[in-house]
Amino acid sequence: MKSHRTLAAPRRNAGDFDCSGEDIERDWVERTGCWSSVTRVLLTYEQMRAYGLPATEGKRGDPGWPALARRYGFDVARPVQ
Repeated sequence: MKSHRTLAAPRRNAGDFDCSGEDIERDWVERTGCWSSVTRVLLTYEQMRAYGLPATEGKRGDPGWPALARRYGFDVARPVQ
């Protein structure tokens, strides 16, 4: 499905710092083909580190976890969010 929006229209995404939250931007751009940029307006990895936010147990079985864990240096065997 293609939108009638122009490529100049930004998309703002509110998402968690977890596999699914991080993947929303990629998914929207890929499925719609109409966003010139996507800006995360909630938690980023940098904010998590800067404020020392505690992790909680992540979603076991999330297919995106191994790649996210490798990208940010987490233990692949222990999903967190």
